[in-house]
Amino acid sequence: MKRLCISLGIALSALIATPSAHALSCMQPDIERELKRAIESDKVYHILVGHFDAPQIPRKEVKGSDPFIMKDRSRTVGGYFSGYSMAKSRRADVPLERLPIQIRTSCAAHWCGQVPQREQKMIVFVEAQAGGPPLLTMGPCPYMSHNYSEDKIRLLRRGL
Repeated sequence: MKRLCISLGIALSALIATPSAHALSCMQPDIERELKRAIESDKVYHILVGHFDAPQIPRKEVKGSDPFIMKDRSRTVGGYFSGYSMAKSRRADVPLERLPIQIRTSCAAHWCGQVPQREQKMIVFVEAQAGGPPLLTMGPCPYMSHNYSEDKIRLLRRGL
């Protein structure tokens, strides 16, 4: 019995020690839930729909490091946004061209958020910053940022 417990302990330890055993598990994105959180937040959020123009942040592969040691690996880059700020109706949307914006990427263990690609049309919630450009936070899970679709736009407009 003792030998079985030791063997089982060694097998479990090996499984736990591998990074793939701890794959990042993200909650299913839900744009309506995120709108509700943004409305109820103490922070001020704007909903932007369009494209970002910002430099990509190169990520060095994390070899040999312990995924459970949390390091501050967030990075912030300046860029521009072109599209519109969403309102309750399309007539009230505010067109934006090359709006300065800050994009902060964050990491969870080996998984990091990325700056949106230029060709990718997005729907994002950006945080208003006193005395500075709005802030888009891109973590490893798709939270407060979504690929564009008309269905998502309709859901958001109903909730505004």
